[in-house]
Amino acid sequence: MCTLQEGSPASCQLSFYPLADEKYPETVKQVLKIIEQSKVKFSTNDMSTIISGDADEIFRLLHQIYHVMAEKKCEFVLNVTLSNTCGL
Repeated sequence: MCTLQEGSPASCQLSFYPLADEKYPETVKQVLKIIEQSKVKFSTNDMSTIISGDADEIFRLLHQIYHVMAEKKCEFVLNVTLSNTCGL
């Protein structure tokens, strides 16, 4: 059985899509600011953001993005691909 050890490295590709949001560029910038303030390494491109670091930190970051944007009444899709091998 595979187990994820505490402090395990991981990588993640995420794309945040605000729905029915005329000010979507500002909303995306808010998400990028949350990522910038986290403890993970990241790089962005036109379609997604690549994140790498401790798996627990990545999960905390995803949780934070979800809850901060939900509190702002933002409707969105957060597409996440997570790996414990690729991109490390």
